Amino acid sequence: MKITAKSVLSRQRNSFEAGRAAALEIGAALPAPPKLVLCYLTVNHAQEQFLAGLREVLGPSVPVVGCSGQGVMGRGAVHEDGYAASLMALGGDGLSVAVARASEVQADTRAKGAAIGRALRSQLSAPPKVTLLHYDPLSGVDLDVFVGGLHGEIESPLLGGAAAHYFNAAMTTTYQYFGTEVFSHGAVGISLAGDFSAEAVFSTGCAPVGYQLTVTKADGNNILELDGRPALDVWREITGAKLKMDIMASSSVAIGVPVAGAEGGHLIRAAFVFDETRKGMMLGAAVPEGSVVTLYHRTAEDTLAGAERMGQELVQRLSGKSLRAVLGFECGGRTRPFLGMEATNEENRALQAAVGPNAEWAGVICWGELFPVGGKPSFHNYTFPLLALAE
Repeated sequence: MKITAKSVLSRQRNSFEAGRAAALEIGAALPAPPKLVLCYLTVNHAQEQFLAGLREVLGPSVPVVGCSGQGVMGRGAVHEDGYAASLMALGGDGLSVAVARASEVQADTRAKGAAIGRALRSQLSAPPKVTLLHYDPLSGVDLDVFVGGLHGEIESPLLGGAAAHYFNAAMTTTYQYFGTEVFSHGAVGISLAGDFSAEAVFSTGCAPVGYQLTVTKADGNNILELDGRPALDVWREITGAKLKMDIMASSSVAIGVPVAGAEGGHLIRAAFVFDETRKGMMLGAAVPEGSVVTLYHRTAEDTLAGAERMGQELVQRLSGKSLRAVLGFECGGRTRPFLGMEATNEENRALQAAVGPNAEWAGVICWGELFPVGGKPSFHNYTFPLLALAE
């Protein structure tokens, strides 16, 4: 095989032993040590201990990269409670891997995105087929600026998502992993090159309602006024949200930011942190003053139907190819807070059965997703990108 893969979905509670057991399972399944291990953990785990358990078995030479998640996905299940880990190990003669990291990405943002791009490019002898990115959404980083710097250095399709933690807790700290390092306010990048095929699709499940608002005041990622009124007051009137971070009330409404080439002409964004002091709302990327945004409505039916269509499209693209691995980056605003766990698991099991019953499968539940639009990396909310690796 040109590319080999092994996914592991763990519910073991002892973090060190869980990491060690996952690494042993990977080693038993692959004919040679992996060239990359992607690792996603819920925050119940002692993050450093899990990585230490992995490293004890894998040794120092295998790159381990990943992030914490609202939950994790794997073959047959999505878990958003307790101790859960999802890992994907990749190897094979047809695969080359590059990894890089950045700290405090909210400062000198474009330069740090470019630095990750240069570091990834310098490690590869051929252009990458795909690049993955995980980052801290609570750092205040403007993702559009960061990925703009990265894309200026390495022009492969960019996918991935933001680190996260449980949806029903106040947003405090997310984690990124690089080797045995666990840190926040950072980003990690992974580029994959070689003799294989990378097919990417995504789904939204949103429909415009025809109601538009003008951003009349903004500060970085924060929308402070809509139509000349405090943005938070307007949002609460529309959604009924009352708490500082009321995901349940806000989850059926999304903000469409105009962009050419996107589905419906808009990128879908979520207001995920409320600024009570300034009556504003923080998004994952800046929306310039003067922008006319469109409200989108989400329903469970549209969300599930979109995932089904995405699976059908991916099956068509993979026709005649041998699927090895699938990575998923589903928005945390789609899963437990919106669909509920039963429907979330049904959605993912149906996708797995349709796309690749025998493929390795891993992923993370994110607080912001990346998927290219019009040939450029783009930041989204409420979406579900999938990456399939085949030969």
